[in-house]
Amino acid sequence: MSYRMTEHAKQRAFERLNVPQKEAQAWASKRLVGKMPVAKLQGGATEYNVDGITFVVNEKDRKIITVYKTFDDELKFAAQKAVSRVLDKEHKIIRKVSREIFNKCAEIHAELSNELAKLARTSNPKAREKITSRVNELETRLDAIKGEQDALKHSYNIKVKQARKLLEL
Repeated sequence: MSYRMTEHAKQRAFERLNVPQKEAQAWASKRLVGKMPVAKLQGGATEYNVDGITFVVNEKDRKIITVYKTFDDELKFAAQKAVSRVLDKEHKIIRKVSREIFNKCAEIHAELSNELAKLARTSNPKAREKITSRVNELETRLDAIKGEQDALKHSYNIKVKQARKLLEL
């Protein structure tokens, strides 16, 4: 069973591979006969690599969506690899900083626990006021540290989204 080329695919074959639009259907059908897909893409499309050319096909509709030189895939792979290295490095930094934040939080929680225990044992109003002030200060520090961690995670998530958009081009 053969595939039909969309007008978009015919246009891309002409622009990218110098295949005349009137000949594009026969040209593509001839190349895809008996070929096996090499990848399953998002949205249910499949990818065929034939003679240095990538065909993206909607299997459900049996339509060729687009075509391009496979070199683009190699370039995309190299870009993905480079972006992955950068994101991995960033992720390691975030894990390190997260451990530091966790340790700071643990210290503050321990100190907070001690202050609350003091508060429970103390009946002197001045001492209670001082301890309460210290408890509030510790809770404020804890909130600030958690805010730092949230900002760090948010920044990383933005970088991941940017990387995905960059690689979709």
